[in-house]
Amino acid sequence: MDDSEQYNYDQKNGNSPGQNHTLLEWGLKVTWGPKVVVKYGAPENVWYVATSETQKLCVVAIAGTAAFSLKGWQDDINVSKIVDFDKWTDKWTASSIPEWPDCKYENSTYIPYGSYIGVLNVLSKPCPSTAQRPNTRVTEYLQTLGSGYDVVFTGHSMGGALAPSVALGLFRAKLLGGVSLKTLPSAGASPGNQKFNDQAYNLQFYNTNDIVPQAWSIVDADDRNMNKIRQQIYKHATDGAKRTLDLRVPQMIERLKKPQGTDMPYVSISGQKFSTAEIETISKASDLWSRIVKEHTTAYWEKIGITQFVQSFQQKLNEADMGEEPSVTDGYEMFSVFSDTTGIDDEDESVTNA
Repeated sequence: MDDSEQYNYDQKNGNSPGQNHTLLEWGLKVTWGPKVVVKYGAPENVWYVATSETQKLCVVAIAGTAAFSLKGWQDDINVSKIVDFDKWTDKWTASSIPEWPDCKYENSTYIPYGSYIGVLNVLSKPCPSTAQRPNTRVTEYLQTLGSGYDVVFTGHSMGGALAPSVALGLFRAKLLGGVSLKTLPSAGASPGNQKFNDQAYNLQFYNTNDIVPQAWSIVDADDRNMNKIRQQIYKHATDGAKRTLDLRVPQMIERLKKPQGTDMPYVSISGQKFSTAEIETISKASDLWSRIVKEHTTAYWEKIGITQFVQSFQQKLNEADMGEEPSVTDGYEMFSVFSDTTGIDDEDESVTNA
């Protein structure tokens, strides 16, 4: 088996997204972290590692964006600014993940700048002293695993874009010898361009009515692209909802043309899809926002059978009296764009910051 075959995620030997297993059933225990990077007073990145010695399985779980930190993501994610992924990962070493070297963009592999920030955080920030494996980086822990381990990088939403980027970077840099690297991302935006996809096979689990996996491709030939948001997913939108889409989607598409002066568009990675019911007429901008969130979160919970677990988890957090009621709703920069409905009037009401 060559390196590329080892990296490929083979569904036949793993679990399909429709199978529901808990950490305890697999014998998984948290063995590193969790680590939380805070910016703008809210989590920017959260990740941890769970390991089963009996199964020789290690899962690196990367969280999506917390709903209350969307303003931070609006500032951080800049899809028109890109990073040369190959030249950056060529400088990775076992002891250091350096910051991105500024360089010219030619026929290169690239990722968006916001993903670069996330990958840099995940691989370079040490674990806090109060967590498992204190004061170590996640790569330092993974390097202690014996041969024969499967290391699965997974995440939803923002985590769904970061998981394949982190895995491919470690694979290219050859920092984890003796283990098999796999990815299981869900609901993530495109991690990069075609050259990124050519180096890694990533099976993205996604809902066809979820707008996040449509980003950041603007290529009509792609099975997921930004144009489908208006043309297919919300084709029945009217009034304030339609005005929101007609304003925001073209603004986002314009930002995606010629990233940093290049002619290399973002391309959707390979995926395994499921579909919810066709979205009927939506007239209010506030209802559009609610439906966008539903298709990105609860639709997945229902598909894989974890709705009751998530509700129970929310209940326990609420009972813990953690101050402001927490939310497990994932978000992305697009959510910030669509939730800001300032100046867009519905038929019977004026909606501000719905």
